[in-house]
Amino acid sequence: MKRIHGAAAAGHQRRLAMLALAVAALTACAGNRPLEFAKPLALLDALPGHALVYLVRAPRDDGIVELELDGQPVARLPAKGYTAVQLSRGQHRLTATATGSRSDGQTIHLLNAEPDERRFFYLVQPTEVKPQTGWVAVLPKLVLIQPAIGGTPVPAGARQWQEMSEADAQGMLSIAQWVMPARRAY
Repeated sequence: MKRIHGAAAAGHQRRLAMLALAVAALTACAGNRPLEFAKPLALLDALPGHALVYLVRAPRDDGIVELELDGQPVARLPAKGYTAVQLSRGQHRLTATATGSRSDGQTIHLLNAEPDERRFFYLVQPTEVKPQTGWVAVLPKLVLIQPAIGGTPVPAGARQWQEMSEADAQGMLSIAQWVMPARRAY
């Protein structure tokens, strides 16, 4: 076995001590509590001969969205709102009209419904990052002036409906507010 002498031994001992402290800190952070997740929401089932479609607002999309199916009012969804509608077989026209946000407008999406299916859609506002302007000083031992990094998301186009999995929907629904649809089936 090779022996470590002097300054090398002290450096080795410091590294071992730091490793032991890191393991102890991670163990302490973990604690004895198991991970906790939100309980899955009980989802509705489709009526016989219908499809069930959940319509969800994306978490950071502000304003109000008025929903219509085939020209009939469905619901008025606030930010973090959702509703579920029963659709008869066939193609349906979903219209979402947004007001009270930085990017108002109307989005039209065609939904194809098949009996006994359950589907999940969320309305998303595409964004792009508007770079920040200015300068930032970075100060450990050296003063360095560099351009600021980062920016602010700004709307970049019309809202769109995106389909998502049931697992993703469960996550979004767990932080959203239920809005009763105007009718039971369309």
